[in-house]
Amino acid sequence: MIRSLVVSLILLSGCVTVTDKVSEGPLPAGSGIAAFEGLPGTVMRVHYHRPDNYRPDAPILMVLHGVKRNADWYRDVWRDLSDRHGFLVLAPEFDRDRFPGGRSYNRGNMRAKGGAPVPQQEWSFNAVEALFDAARAWTGSTRQGYLMFGHSAGAQFVHRMITFMPELRLEGAVAANAGWYTMPDKQQAYPYGLDGVRITVAQLRVAFGRNLTVMLGDADTDSNHRHLHNTPAAKRQGPHRYARGLSYFDRAQAAAAVIGVPFAWRLEIIPDAGHSTKAIRADAAEILLHRP
Repeated sequence: MIRSLVVSLILLSGCVTVTDKVSEGPLPAGSGIAAFEGLPGTVMRVHYHRPDNYRPDAPILMVLHGVKRNADWYRDVWRDLSDRHGFLVLAPEFDRDRFPGGRSYNRGNMRAKGGAPVPQQEWSFNAVEALFDAARAWTGSTRQGYLMFGHSAGAQFVHRMITFMPELRLEGAVAANAGWYTMPDKQQAYPYGLDGVRITVAQLRVAFGRNLTVMLGDADTDSNHRHLHNTPAAKRQGPHRYARGLSYFDRAQAAAAVIGVPFAWRLEIIPDAGHSTKAIRADAAEILLHRP
């Protein structure tokens, strides 16, 4: 069922900009900005690229930005691959005003500032599903699901969304170089583990059965990176992003074995890659487009 859309597409000197006015597609070819109702009553911007060779059956890729909230830059990084392969790129913008800090973005707005649970319909993760509905309406897409790529803070968003949202219309995802993780461990308190959140074995079965690739650059080893989360609990996951990613994958695989559910995730290590989207995007595209 297509959600209500709040879309504004105005052509100005060959560019697309966003206004407060309501307008529905079609989404023009090329790069631009559109607006959609990501959460009830919340209009969000999405930076898109629709290649000239786009077809209704082409994949739809959701690109989740990092801590800088630079969705336009992430869209641009994927533009040449979009033109080459014909898929639609959508980079939703979680602005700092309405999604402040890691609590509202990286961690999906599952908890209020004081720690109280937030109703699921207000979780930030829902914006991706709403955007998929909007994209199908804008483009006439016949796809029944979408792909996701998240780097750094975006990878945190992706792996938590997969963990806590079992009814996603997700075809495949890459979570690359996250700074820290919500471990599948009921002995650790949320957000570093699952103690304190309601999650069932059935939900974990769905999560562990997803087509998820944990992608790590083996040179992403700066323990003092200015954006690296270094609380004591985060440091227990490992000294840097590379180590923490290895730990996350191993512990998820072990958790699936303990509860007796299939484990479909893959671990992909990119040699000599540091904390860089550009260094891994081609590998991510190959995985997302060509691995079932």
